[in-house]
This record gives sequence, C-alpha cells and structure tokens, in this order.
Amino acid sequence: MKNTLIKTLLFTSMISLVACGGGESEDSNSGSKGSSDTTKIELGTNQDITNSYDTKGIILDQNNQPIKNAKIAITLDNIEYSTRSNQSGQYTLKTPQEYVYPEYVSGVITAEGYKPAALILNYKNKLLLTNDNSNNPKLSVLQENDVIFFNGLTVIHLGNDSFGGSVNSKFQVKSSGVTWKDSFIYSADKKSKYNQICISMSAKGVQSSTSSDTIELSSKSGQKVVKSLVDSPTTGEYANAQYCLSLQNFQADEQIELKVASNDVYDADDFEIINIIGQYSHTSTGTGTGTGTGTGTGTGTG
Repeated sequence: MKNTLIKTLLFTSMISLVACGGGESEDSNSGSKGSSDTTKIELGTNQDITNSYDTKGIILDQNNQPIKNAKIAITLDNIEYSTRSNQSGQYTLKTPQEYVYPEYVSGVITAEGYKPAALILNYKNKLLLTNDNSNNPKLSVLQENDVIFFNGLTVIHLGNDSFGGSVNSKFQVKSSGVTWKDSFIYSADKKSKYNQICISMSAKGVQSSTSSDTIELSSKSGQKVVKSLVDSPTTGEYANAQYCLSLQNFQADEQIELKVASNDVYDADDFEIINIIGQYSHTSTGTGTGTGTGTGTGTGTG
C-alpha cells in the first residue's frame, strides 16, 4: 500500500527550490494509494507532556545570529511532536518517556529560507541524549542550486518489518513500503549550469553490501542512473551520506524521479532515512559518487 508522507509547507517564498513530486513511499506489490495517518502535536510554551524527555537547544545561522520560529520535530510511531524556537533561537522539545525508544532516533529542524538539519538523539540508560551537538545547529541559507524534498523531512522506514533484535534493526516508525519516491524539474537554466545533483541524507540500518539497497534517478525519456547505498554503522547509529548522480543524459525541463529502495528479493533490508535534500553541481566527468560518514556517539543531556 502506498502511504503519502507528510508534506511540510515551508519555504513558500522560495518555491523554485522545491522538489515537485509527491514524495511517496510505496510497496512494489500494490498500486493503491492511501493518506498518512500521522497525528501532529505542536507544543506551545504553556503546554506539557506528563513524564517527558526535554531536548533543549538553540538554532543559529552561519553568522551566529538566532533564528526564531524554526520548527523542531520528531515522529514517534504515528505521532509528530514539535515545537518552535523563540526570539533567541532557543527551544525545548518534549517527547513522552513512555514511548519504547530505539537506541537512536531522528528528527528534523526546519526554518523558512534555510536548509534543514537532522536532529539525532541517543536513548541510553533511560535518558534521551543529544548526539554530536545536532540540537544546536547552524543553519545555512538556501541557495539557488539547492533542492528540498519536503517529503524527505520526516523519518522514513523502508523495508518489510521483518528484522531481528539487534541495535541495527530497531526503528522509531513502522515500514511504509520498500521504496520512497519524489521528483524534481531539471530546468533548462539548471541544465546550462549543472550536470549532476548530489543527494544527501541521514540513514541508519542500511546494509546495502548484502541487500542491494539503491538510490536512483529516472525519467520518462528512458534515462536512468542507479547507485548502491553506503552501509550504515553496525552499531545502529545514524550516518550522513551523499550520493552525486549524473544528469548529463537527462533532457532540459524534464521531470526526474528520485527513488530510494530496499531491493533484496527474499528479505527486504529495513532501514530509516531522514532529511533528504539535493544540491546541483558541475563536474568535468559527470559520473557521480557516493560517500557516507558516521555521526559519532551520544553526548550531552536530554
């Protein structure tokens, strides 16, 4: 069953930077489409959750100036918990202690006119800790070569929900299918300047070396570029990964589909991804690359 993921309506003043697709997650065995049943709870300064974990931080720009009204959100099962930063860029995100947390959970921080950032938390010894200072990001201003995949700004679990109990196989939301899709328009202006797009994301649980997980660009004209996903740390941590994919053979003004897939025939690899964004660039070869880096261990307080 296809589940359309939550579409966050941000950056409306910079609509030209937005990916245009539906950002769908789909099960390849079904052609039906359904709507998301995610419940959203945005907490104000006077609202509270009994027995909560409080994740605190400050949102700044690259000039160390506070960003107000940034949204900080984490989805646990089918409930999104979120809050906003104040005039000083400070925030407190409350999440319930009674939730059965995996060792690593992820959320996203968004602000109008800025590139989003992943929020990574580490659940350890009944505490929810911040990871690699991701609760205190310095957001970068959106540029004309950035592409925001809005439906990649919430945690996405791909696979068939068939996994063991290792730390690398514990997830915060249920599987939404074996593929996630979105699309963007490769305009004539962009084609005149750029011949590749680099897709970045944070991921955990990817075991592509044994399961053939992939990222792919394709179009109705028949062009296709496919790369294997980079394996995530076996410790279950999130890792930042970037995949540079060639646009050299795609046509101007063509709608290009982006797809991330769990491809194993017998037992689809289960993994989670978040904060999927793209950036056009130019390379002399246009062949594309894929890299991944770990996020480190949990530090700080929650």
